[in-house]
Amino acid sequence: MRINYNELLFVEGLKDYTLIRTLYKKYIVHKNIGNFTNYLPRDKFIRIHKSYTVGIDHIETVASNEIEIGPHLIPIGRSYRKKILFLLRIKETKILE
Repeated sequence: MRINYNELLFVEGLKDYTLIRTLYKKYIVHKNIGNFTNYLPRDKFIRIHKSYTVGIDHIETVASNEIEIGPHLIPIGRSYRKKILFLLRIKETKILE
């Protein structure tokens, strides 16, 4: 299976499996999210939660505890929050509440 990185919205960890959500389809692969995320380019994807890695270019809104990608609201893990804000160059004072 080949997936264009530009079409990959986010991946969600499901124990030993990973749900891959693209613009057009979703796939499930037998690989945990940590291993799967290691194959993604670091300049295009960011881990935002123990169960989620998202495509940076597809982020529409960043709120205090979630990221919006299309109709999907994805939680931001507390331990990932500062890193995400730094990488996305968003100051905490400008975050939507």
